[in-house]
Amino acid sequence: SALQRAIDLARSHQLRPVIWQAHAAALDGLLSAGRQAEADEQRAAAQAVVAEIAGLFKDQELRQAFLRSAQARIA
Repeated sequence: SALQRAIDLARSHQLRPVIWQAHAAALDGLLSAGRQAEADEQRAAAQAVVAEIAGLFKDQELRQAFLRSAQARIA
């Protein structure tokens, strides 16, 4: 799919923000289509990338701000 190609391309360039946002966009579309199981997979994938990004923050306040923002998007 086009989404998977975009995610693969972003991964090859280590564009983590693009990857989690792509998963979040897919999540929204799948939820709208009533495809809960696939949406859950996209949510889990997004959460994994968000956790990876959060681990890169040295500043605890910035890390928490990022996590709050990202989790609100994929909750």
